[in-house]
Amino acid sequence: GAIVASLGTAKMKGLDDFPTTMSEFTAACSSLQSQGASLLALAGAAGPNVGLTIQGISATRVYADTPDWNQQRTDGEVTFADSQGWKDTLQTFVDLKDAGCFQPGAEGGGFDAITNGLAQGTSVGSFIPSGAAIEISKAAPAEAEFAVEPFPAESGEPMVLGSSNYTLSINAKAQNKEAAADFLTWMAEPAQQQRYYELSGELPVSAFDTLDLTGTIYEPVADLLKNKQYTPLPNNIWPNPSVYEALQVGGPGLLTGQSTIDQVLQSMDAAWGN
Repeated sequence: GAIVASLGTAKMKGLDDFPTTMSEFTAACSSLQSQGASLLALAGAAGPNVGLTIQGISATRVYADTPDWNQQRTDGEVTFADSQGWKDTLQTFVDLKDAGCFQPGAEGGGFDAITNGLAQGTSVGSFIPSGAAIEISKAAPAEAEFAVEPFPAESGEPMVLGSSNYTLSINAKAQNKEAAADFLTWMAEPAQQQRYYELSGELPVSAFDTLDLTGTIYEPVADLLKNKQYTPLPNNIWPNPSVYEALQVGGPGLLTGQSTIDQVLQSMDAAWGN
């Protein structure tokens, strides 16, 4: 999870390189806004996209400095409400809105705001699953040139989200488990993993660090992946769905002023259950 960006759109709008610092990022937001475009497309009315966006920011604001933050939360050593990293994460989300980084009316936007914005070149990028670049590119002009770009760290090294989101598994009641196991073994071989990537745009978990990502959408983050500068999607580890639901409900309120950072973080703590 990072920013899926159309480098072709960026270049057409005068942005030769994707921003690597926050000052460059907000300056690019202003430049694109003045051209009637946006650096980011956000489905602000869709909790899952708001939640993924905030989690993407948290990779640099929380987990880069404290990779075991989730375990510390499980152990009761930290809370969302008292975490400066989580406060910074939500503040950055608000700052992006205030800096004009999202498209006009982002708080009411659905997923079509992302697909249309990226395909039609009115937005450069969005926090969406990296594999989505393959689908969106089919509706975009050839020169769109999609790539996965890291969100700038506030300071220090960048970090991205990297999780296994979809898996092949065998039903416990399957009648032909031996054949199914053979198929999974075959699927895990390098040639099939490479083909899976080519078709889906998603990196295979068993071989991603051995693939040559030169010339692929992952080239900008290839070194981060090989250096293990990534953290799992936080809500994959949180103890129950209600924690992420609290973020998905409270996050859009940050765009409209209907909720505060403290309220959102307190609701996540309450959902955690301790």
